[in-house]
Amino acid sequence: MLTDINLLPQREKPSTAYMVILWLLIGIALFGSLYTGFQYYQLTKEKEMKKQQLELTIKLREAVQTKVDEGALSFGSAREYHELILGVEQLSLPSVTMIDELSAALPVKGFFKNYTFQDAGSIRLAVEFPTLEEAAGYLHQLIYMEWVEKAEMPTVIENCGCEKGNYLAEYDLTLNKASFEARKGAEK
Repeated sequence: MLTDINLLPQREKPSTAYMVILWLLIGIALFGSLYTGFQYYQLTKEKEMKKQQLELTIKLREAVQTKVDEGALSFGSAREYHELILGVEQLSLPSVTMIDELSAALPVKGFFKNYTFQDAGSIRLAVEFPTLEEAAGYLHQLIYMEWVEKAEMPTVIENCGCEKGNYLAEYDLTLNKASFEARKGAEK
């Protein structure tokens, strides 16, 4: 009979729990080093961006200072800016009030797509509606608003591919500036 006699020392195999813990610790260390490296990269990038902004600000400040020293920003140009500001303040319209009234007049399923001031006295609206009757009804309500001098619906697009409606109607509104001045006088 043959017996296996091995007199060399045998190495014990590590337990599975030991191996799981070892790999878990290696994974945590790897994740921690990657996270730290990413944070370092972000901070250096942010630092470089702040440095560039500071350099740009310094250059702009120096340019303005040289213009002031040369007299380019004189009293006359300041007066022109002041007159421009006064002109803009006189043209100011209560846009928040107008938007509130325009949205209050919308039907339940009507949605603004676009709202643009063409100039100081006109507005262009693009509104989505599910039916053509609601688009016409909205035009009717716009015509009878006190601050609207003239309301037109130049185009209506059917099956426009809109998100919330089947019709896209565009409205051109001409504003009645006298009603805004009357409101401004009543507020004072």
